[in-house]
Formats: sequence, structure tokens, C-alpha cells
Amino acid sequence: WIPWQFDHANITGAKNGALFTTGESAGGKGYSVYPDTVCMDALFAFAKMADSIGETQSATLWRDRAEKMHEAIPENYLIDDPKYGRVWTLKDAGWPNKSTVLGPLIFTADTKGFAPSDDDPAWHAANEAAYQRMIDTYKPFGFYGWAMGYGQGFVTQSALLLDRMKDATTMLNWTAREVYDPQIDSFVVPEGVQVTPDGHYIYRTGDQGNGVQEAEIVKTMRLIVGVDDTQPRRLRIFPRMPYGWSEIGASDYPVFDGRDMAHINYSLHRTGTGADAGINFTVGADRDLGPVVLRVGPFADQPAVAAVRVNGKTPAHAAVEHSGDSWWVRWTQDVSRTAIAGSRGD
Repeated sequence: WIPWQFDHANITGAKNGALFTTGESAGGKGYSVYPDTVCMDALFAFAKMADSIGETQSATLWRDRAEKMHEAIPENYLIDDPKYGRVWTLKDAGWPNKSTVLGPLIFTADTKGFAPSDDDPAWHAANEAAYQRMIDTYKPFGFYGWAMGYGQGFVTQSALLLDRMKDATTMLNWTAREVYDPQIDSFVVPEGVQVTPDGHYIYRTGDQGNGVQEAEIVKTMRLIVGVDDTQPRRLRIFPRMPYGWSEIGASDYPVFDGRDMAHINYSLHRTGTGADAGINFTVGADRDLGPVVLRVGPFADQPAVAAVRVNGKTPAHAAVEHSGDSWWVRWTQDVSRTAIAGSRGD
């Protein structure tokens, strides 16, 4: 269907390697980076699927069109902004916060991975600029709930994927406020939320429990948990615990390691304060998973590698890295039925 639209441009309106979209993701009708990017990603993924079963003709067709779209997308949608530099255009950007421009960033978590380096390197600067423009535009800071999934979900996911954890902490506090209904003492994702200018009062609008909006909030939670099995035989656990949170955990969490399904259990706890602050991380599985890349954080201040302990020892090749607005510790460790513990202090 996607190649067909380009082959019949006189009917579909496709031009300059871009799709003409009639729908919300293009502001009703127009040309938008969001639908083009998700269709491009889909074609690359379909090509992999076709290759895996020997359908080489389809794989070639789909990959060729996806590569052409990869060239056309920046040509059609990148502009030079006097404040933000090269950034995705807001023309025909859909949804209340014009959050479709975050698509090239947040889609990568579905097909490539949860690390900041997993987005397209040629588009990374534009993704960061689009995010910065977004958070500069809407007040109060951290509230994007006019549309819960397309707004609050998309922007919070972007903050997490960029490791902007100070931003994400504020956004998640808003998210909790928006989805918690004290009348029923439960969490229900509304279609949207209205807020007073001073930010003191909110009102949930539209569907209560809207599935599309809810899905993006669930994806946000998945990024916090950080169990990343998007690539075969490259299992990673990258939890992102917001500042001010004391613990997160996962129980019986399903994961595919490229061979078979397994289930992971882990817990992450903040310990101490000030110079004694640290994080304890315990992780195990219902079967041996072999080497898994682990990353723990965020830390406000740069930690020392010597402070990292896994089963009482400093792991080989442990690295301290700065990403986004925070510090992180990364290492590779065999994860087995016997839980391992990583403990770090500042």
C-alpha cells in the first residue's frame, strides 16, 4: 500500500518522496514527518521479516522505498529556525501540542532500542531541537495533557529517551496527577486534561480510559522499567528512575533474548543521601540469560567506577557516562537464575 501510493501519485497526492496524509497526524490533511517516519520504519521492519522467510523480491521492494523515504524526509520536513537551528517543521503538524514532530525520536524505542544513541544519528540534533522547542512552548512546564497520549505521553517518552531526567521527573509527576482519579481511588487515563493557568486545578475530558491515549502512558512506564529486547541477542536493562523516587521494580516481566522467552525480576532502590547516596540494583531471571548490558541511574553528580559493586566486586569494563542531564553507570553482566546485585554510591 505504501509503495502503491508513490506509484499512483496522481491519485494519492504523494510528491517529492513524501506521503500525503488525510488524518490527525497531518493536521487533517497535509505532509507530516510523523506518518512518513512510521511508514518508513514499518517498511524497513517488513523487509527484515520478508528476508527471514526468503521473500527477497518483497524485501527488496520495501527496503528500496524505505531508503528513498529516509532521504526524502529531511529534505521535506527540516527547516532552519533562528532559535533552534535545524528542526522538524510545524507545518501540518497534528494534535493539540503539535507533538507529531517527536515521532522520529519516540518510534526508535519500538524498533531499535531504548538508549539515547538508538535514534537516527543524522536526525539526532533535529530531534533534540524539536524536543526543546516543545518544552519551551507550553506552560506550565511538564504539563502536556491536552491530549494524554499524543501530548503527555509523547513528550515524557522523549524526555526519557534523551535522558533528560530532571525534565522527566516533573512530567511524570504531572502524569500521575492527571491519571489518578480520587473519586474511584484508581488510575484511569483520560483522553485529555484541562488545566488552569496557574496549574492548581485540572479537569479530565473526553473518554475516561481511552485506549489510544492509555497505550502511550503504558509505553512511558515501559521506558522507566527499561527492559529492552528490541534487537535479537542484544538484551539490555536500562531503568530510568526519576529523581525523588525511592524504588522501582519489575516482577515476572516477559523478555525475548533472541532464542526463547524468559521472565525477569528486578528491584532498584535509592540508598543514603548526600555523599552516601547510591542505588542498589538486584536482577535475576527464571533461566540463564547470559551477558546482559545493564545501566543504572540517574545520578546528579559524577560517580566513581570504584564505587560500583556487583556481587561484592567491581565489574570489569564498568563505565561512567554522562547523558542528557545526568550521570549513569553501565556494565555487562551474566544474568542467571541467581539474582545479582549492583550497588553504587556517589
